[in-house]
Amino acid sequence: MIHFLYNPRTRQGLWVLILLGFFSGGFAQTVQWKDRDPQAGVMWSELSVDQQQLLSRFEKRWSQLPPQRQLVLARSSWRWLKMTPDQRNAAKESIEKLHLLTEEQRQKIRERASHFQDLSPDEQQKLRDSYMEFRRLSDERRKALKEQWDQLSPEERRAWRERHHGHHSGKSDPAPDEHSRDHDGL
Repeated sequence: MIHFLYNPRTRQGLWVLILLGFFSGGFAQTVQWKDRDPQAGVMWSELSVDQQQLLSRFEKRWSQLPPQRQLVLARSSWRWLKMTPDQRNAAKESIEKLHLLTEEQRQKIRERASHFQDLSPDEQQKLRDSYMEFRRLSDERRKALKEQWDQLSPEERRAWRERHHGHHSGKSDPAPDEHSRDHDGL
């Protein structure tokens, strides 16, 4: 029943859809599937025709997918269909980069995504905004900020986050990434 999840290509496809949801604006903003109980799953007939077409490779085994996977696929496909062509191209580039990552790197992404989900909608939006500002910086400036960030201890990073974002998750400090850096320096 779940043997297809052990297929690396299928697993990558699922992670791609999960990450599409993360990078395209967050799970909390999904209107159609927002309040759905993850344990209830999604019936194939509940998907729009466009979603069914996008997810057609899952159709024969849809009823065998775990309910949580059905919901992730439904949410992610819904968001994909709402993206502009530019957003889709950006997502495709991210997907290509994802395929080059090791399993350990993908695990860190999953942990960050989980941490992100624990934040309030306002905190999530602040991080999205900071990330977009960071991406607008020159490569040289981003590199300089990354080097400064990498030199900080976990305690210094935590203190910096508390000063700049006004919260503390209580979780261990994740590995540095673009979401953790501020465009104005450290």
